[in-house]
Amino acid sequence: MSYAAYALTNGNDEVARGQLRLFDELGTQASLPPDERRRLLSLSESEWAAWDRFLRDGPMPAWPRLPEMLMRVGSAAHRITTAMDCMRVPAGVMG
Repeated sequence: MSYAAYALTNGNDEVARGQLRLFDELGTQASLPPDERRRLLSLSESEWAAWDRFLRDGPMPAWPRLPEMLMRVGSAAHRITTAMDCMRVPAGVMG
């Protein structure tokens, strides 16, 4: 593998891991158990396990492909933040 190909692959891995870490932190803030996070991403248990290994510096899973996974992460993160925003009590309401 050429250096350029290695750098591109390694860069994609780090971007993907960063996005997955942010999603994991958001899920923690929202008190979502791992199984709920898996369902939000529409992943089977084996797909979830493969992406969890990837997050811990394992190989990138073949499925779902990276662009699809990043779209799922973005969509799920949006749904979590929207739900969290709706649950917040506006200042002064509790008097």
